[in-house]
Amino acid sequence: MTQSAIPTPSETKSPSSSQACTSGRITQAMQSLLKQQSYRQITINQVIRQAEIGRSTFYRYFHSKLDILVALHDRLFLNLLNGLNSPEAWLQPTPPTALVKLFTRFDGERPLHRSIGDAIGSDSESANKRIELALIQQLERQLKASFGDEEWDLPPQELAASLAALYLMHLTRLRQGLNRGGAQACADLVHRHSQALIRESLKPEAWPQTH
Repeated sequence: MTQSAIPTPSETKSPSSSQACTSGRITQAMQSLLKQQSYRQITINQVIRQAEIGRSTFYRYFHSKLDILVALHDRLFLNLLNGLNSPEAWLQPTPPTALVKLFTRFDGERPLHRSIGDAIGSDSESANKRIELALIQQLERQLKASFGDEEWDLPPQELAASLAALYLMHLTRLRQGLNRGGAQACADLVHRHSQALIRESLKPEAWPQTH
């Protein structure tokens, strides 16, 4: 029986990890281009060249520029809401680190600012709706992971929608320079409002004990 050849790193990758790598290259290419020009100016051909992939490969992962833009926001929300994984994290007296990071990161990501509230051509209305939906889905997952499925007086889906609207309103105000005090002050305000909404939605016995 002959010994099989040692596989190369690329051969040992699972399909999912390979797909994530290619998808990541495309979103990173889009993010790089957004630092140089507006969303409306970017073409799919530019993204393909920047990512160094073929056209058929691009269309296996995305159908449009808008798909990439939504994926960028989805990844941002996923990475920065991961810290909200317990009742104590949601209801602690000060804003959780994840929330402060979300607003600080957004404050520093000037290219992504253009995608919320700014004119991005015919994609504008669809972009705002899909970005909001991505945030709602992330928030709902985190709420259920933190509090469980049986601890609610009001459906967590409705709470997630209210929180998403709150987050996006303040992210937009931050982008427009209307929130005094910057990212930290914005996070403080959103945290207080979020706590009120969460406590209103939870069964009283699900509230963390405070001392």
